[in-house]
Amino acid sequence: MNDYDALRDYLTKQTLPEFVLTFEQIEAIIDAEAAAEQVTDSVRNGVRRARAIDLPEEAEPIRAAVREFIARIADLDDDARR
Repeated sequence: MNDYDALRDYLTKQTLPEFVLTFEQIEAIIDAEAAAEQVTDSVRNGVRRARAIDLPEEAEPIRAAVREFIARIADLDDDARR
């Protein structure tokens, strides 16, 4: 049994199509300290999370505007960026 089996079991018993759990509620279901140790061990062993967001095609104009903004301020010092 891993640290998240209890949470998985809890979630599979739910009948609502959607619900929200707070961090405190999740910690009450799982062994939060053991889970934190598992995450720490994973990071120490080289596991990294990918930082990516899948956006729809409609987001492309916003991406272009953000890239243009970044290009304009990239060479400015901190005071000029403000």
